[in-house]
Amino acid sequence: MDLYHKLSLNYNCDKLKAIYFNNWSMPPSVLEEDVLEVGTKQYLIVSLLSNKNIDWGLGEFFTKHNLIIKETVIYISGPHTIGRPHLDVCKINTVNEWALNVPIFNGTSGRTVWYDSSTKVNKKVVDGNIVGLLSEDKATDCKEVADMIMDSPCIMRTNHLHTVENYTDNWRVNLSFRFKSTSWNQAKERLL
Repeated sequence: MDLYHKLSLNYNCDKLKAIYFNNWSMPPSVLEEDVLEVGTKQYLIVSLLSNKNIDWGLGEFFTKHNLIIKETVIYISGPHTIGRPHLDVCKINTVNEWALNVPIFNGTSGRTVWYDSSTKVNKKVVDGNIVGLLSEDKATDCKEVADMIMDSPCIMRTNHLHTVENYTDNWRVNLSFRFKSTSWNQAKERLL
């Protein structure tokens, strides 16, 4: 299945860690306006909920590939957690077709897993916004169709049922960029 592609993208992981800690704690506080608790020891930090304008140091790369950021999301998975299978939704209540994900902390501490599409999903609403379409079933009840270790930046389908597993004692943090007016096929043409 065509669900992800790893990229050869040079980035400064130490810089990303420093940016994270200059703006949030670990785990992040749900009292912050841009932090959503989406599960037990699972958080989203959503740029569209914030007044922060953060330069992650990838602007030149985005310009070169004609990508305009719609939203930035940081996904934080606590120790020993498996998220519910879900589809990614933007604050403007649209399903994201794909994302460019960059590991910040412990990307290799678990898997990103995709499931067959027969599982039913329900809307998860926080503060009046749809923040996800979540499965009623646990990940262990769904049929896996692909998986990946986040050991490098990648583009991945986020409109196909997926989740993140973390079996370690460490927090796992990924930076996820979503873009305007760029389809999955266009992203592959530009980035691969």
